[in-house]
Amino acid sequence: MPLQSVMPATAGKRLATAASRTGKLAVGKGPTAAGARVEAERVERERAQAALDGLAAHTVALRAAQGAALTECFASVPDPRDPRGIRHRLPVVLILCVAAVLSGESSVVAVAEWAGHAPQELLAAVGARRDRLLPGRYVAPSAPSVVRLLAALTAKVLARQVGAWLAGRDRAEGPARAARRATAKAQAGSGSRPAVAVDGKALRGARGADGQVPYLLAAATLWGARSRLGP
Repeated sequence: MPLQSVMPATAGKRLATAASRTGKLAVGKGPTAAGARVEAERVERERAQAALDGLAAHTVALRAAQGAALTECFASVPDPRDPRGIRHRLPVVLILCVAAVLSGESSVVAVAEWAGHAPQELLAAVGARRDRLLPGRYVAPSAPSVVRLLAALTAKVLARQVGAWLAGRDRAEGPARAARRATAKAQAGSGSRPAVAVDGKALRGARGADGQVPYLLAAATLWGARSRLGP
């Protein structure tokens, strides 16, 4: 005997209504979940871009620091990741980001792609981890990994740590730096003036208490540049 024939009419209607509602929920769940995922990815990219902008504002000053100096600089930045899941050290990823910015990249997507395809020579120089399967090869961080790490970093903390390291480096090299400036000024002649290289970045997606977008500014001086006013 068919099951429908032994079921009360009201019970059948209730089951049909429940099935209809379940179907509607199932259909609506997919787009809602997809929309939430897209929104989460957008927020992640904005946070990553803000951290990158904070780092990029210091590239003028960081260009003078090389090798172990950059590693020392980024070693002071707190790593927000779980230590048990770290595959690429924080200084390695940030040095690759600096190299990408100095190569002309500005968006977080382009920087992440550049870092993910960094040449082997650069990966070896910055201390990237070795490939276990291919001897003599080094592993670059994937583009999604770079974006996730930058998003996890706080732009303000990153800028503060890098700025503090640069300021401390200037204080430590005070006498030697003053001597180099005096020598450069003497060699350039009396008509020389200090050139000032200035770079700044707006922190995308960030707002201050007054609703304004905060800016990070960095400057570096260089003796020996000649300049004049007028035509």
